[in-house]
Amino acid sequence: MVLAGWLAAARVYFVLDENNAGSFDAEIRQDAIDILGDLRESWLRPTTWARVDEALTRMAKAIADGDQAEVRSATIALELLSPRRTDPIGAMDEKPQKKTDDEIVDLIHALGGDKDPQKDGKTDKPSGK
Repeated sequence: MVLAGWLAAARVYFVLDENNAGSFDAEIRQDAIDILGDLRESWLRPTTWARVDEALTRMAKAIADGDQAEVRSATIALELLSPRRTDPIGAMDEKPQKKTDDEIVDLIHALGGDKDPQKDGKTDKPSGK
C-alpha cells in the first residue's frame, strides 16, 4: 500500500499538543492508546500482522486528518485483530516486526500517550490464556 510506505518513510504524524488535544475525545484517545500498547506485546500470525499494519495506516491517516470517527473505527479494527479475538497461540505466531512496533509507538505518541513507552523485555510467548 502506497500510503503505508509513505508513512513508514516520512514518519509524519499529527501530534496532539495543548492547542489541539481537544480534537479527540479522551475516551477514544485512551482506547486507541490501550489497544496499541497491547499490540506491542502481542504474538500474532504474519497474516494477522499484515492486517494490523493496514489498520495502523488507517489510524495514522485519521489522526493526521483529525478524523475522530475514523480513529474509533481503526481502534475497533485493531481490537478485533488482537490475540483475544483471533486464533489461539500457535507455532507460527510472532511479535511485531520493528517497523510495525515503531509505527505503534509513533501512534501512541501522536495520541498523547506515554512519551517513552518501554517494552517489558519479554521474549517468551505468553501462556495460552
